[in-house]
Amino acid sequence: MNGLLTATLAAWAVFPGTYTDTTGERFGGVSSLRWDAAAKELLVLTDRGQGDGTVPHQPRFHRIGLKVVGERLDLKLLKTVPFRDAAGKAFSGLIATASPRLDPEGLALAKDGTLWVSDEYGPGVYNFGRDGKARRLLDPPANFAPCDGKGRVENRGFEYLCLSPDGRRLLTLLQSPLAQDGGKRGRVTRGLLWD
Repeated sequence: MNGLLTATLAAWAVFPGTYTDTTGERFGGVSSLRWDAAAKELLVLTDRGQGDGTVPHQPRFHRIGLKVVGERLDLKLLKTVPFRDAAGKAFSGLIATASPRLDPEGLALAKDGTLWVSDEYGPGVYNFGRDGKARRLLDPPANFAPCDGKGRVENRGFEYLCLSPDGRRLLTLLQSPLAQDGGKRGRVTRGLLWD
């Protein structure tokens, strides 16, 4: 079949749009999923919230247990974990705020169980503990930061993130070219590889 892999749908699930998480907030839009084989749970990363960063929302991730029952996925929300900075202050998904901002997009699970999360706002890449507290921030080169008409275009930061199979390298890609590379009309975008 032209060298493409084929797949058969094995099971499905539905989340109502009004579903609330364990903090009592709306579940939120999903940016990324990762299966944690050691914990036997699905990690679900929310986006910055409704209204494209204009409605208050604390970015978070969810821990979900799942099992296949016939053709349905039986999902159980185990815990919602809000993200906080290294000082313990809550991140905000708002575009305009004095609080630390986070627009989580990509998610990778490190071998030590911590989470790597790409941020569209910075752009940057955070390492979070399973408690949601930031442990480390990887800043890109200075020319990625928005300043004087250069750097990342609004809402076009680090969208994608993955770890190498050995867990030693982290790759992230911008959603679109930097302003100096043509912005949304540019033809080439940039990626960074960290050791």
